[in-house]
Parts: sequence; structure tokens; C-alpha cells
Amino acid sequence: MLNFKQQELQERLLNDIRARFPEVEHLYTTPSPETPGELWIHVTAPADEDREIALLEYCGEKVMDIHLDYGYPMLVLPIAKPNGTKAQSEASTFDNSLSLNLKQQELKDKLLEDIRTQFPEVEYLYTTPSPESAGEIWIHVTAPEDEDRELELIHFSGDKAMDILLDYGYPMLVFPISKANGTKAQHAPSPLGQ
Repeated sequence: MLNFKQQELQERLLNDIRARFPEVEHLYTTPSPETPGELWIHVTAPADEDREIALLEYCGEKVMDIHLDYGYPMLVLPIAKPNGTKAQSEASTFDNSLSLNLKQQELKDKLLEDIRTQFPEVEYLYTTPSPESAGEIWIHVTAPEDEDRELELIHFSGDKAMDILLDYGYPMLVFPISKANGTKAQHAPSPLGQ
């Protein structure tokens, strides 16, 4: 997913963050579902709101320097530490950092099943908590190669996610990610055995 230079720059950035904000831990890194080529570096948010604001300002300057000097767009997204547990730094543990209840997992699995039925070329990648909205989960899938199919997927999954929100109160978003980003599907085991 990351080339050698991106990995080096990410490690340097994380070391700088740790030096200034020792309470912050790296959770995982994902490709941006919004901007091709951009990396989202998810870290734990400081408990103190003023420290979190300082972290955002510091990281904003650092990632701007990286983008201007090396041409690699990055974004640091602080999120609340899941259930007060130790942060997990392995990219393969995206789903394990979430604490979905049984109903959320069931609804996520049903949504993915519906997507696979309508769009067999789409593969599940991983699930992350939303860095923008507490309680919301983002389900990352591969995007169909055909742009029209991708738009159909966005509309289909949006309708399904809206039904879930209205019927059960669980916000979920499906983000198709282009395979051109070098992303490989990671089929995380489901607690329901699927």
C-alpha cells in the first residue's frame, strides 16, 4: 500500500508526533476514500481538547511540508482510543480496533452481502470508525473498474445505509476505493463466521 518513501515519511511524521505528544499512538493508515493517492494516518486523540487542537495544528503544518517537499498528500486524523485499549498499529487489524455490537456486525454483514449480490466484482477491504462522526463506521470496499458501476454502487449502498440508519439508528457509510491505489482486499474474519 505504501511505497518506501511514503513509509519513511510516515515514520518520520509519527516520530515527530510522539516526541511532542507522547500520549498519541498510531492506530492504522488507510488510503483516503475521498482523494486518490492521499493517506489518512489515524492516531489516538489526546484526552485534553486543547492538546487535540495543538496536535491538529502541528500535524497540519507537518503534512503540508511533506506535501510541498515530496508531493505526498497525507492527513492525520485523531480518533478516540477504542474502549481505552492499547492502540493497534498493524494495518491488518482495522476491524479489531472497532467495538461493534452484535446488531451492528449483523447489519454490516448483511449490507456487504447485499453489495456482493448486486456487485460481485466488489471486495470488502476493511472497516474503520469515522474520524468525523462518533458512532459512525466506514466500510471500505474495492471500487468497480467501470465508473458507471461505481456510481451505481454508491447510490445502492447509500440507500441501504440510509435504511439501516432509519430502521436501527446505526450510521454506516460505504467507501469504494480504487484498486489503482494498490490496495489489496483484506477479508477480516467476522464474529458471525462469514
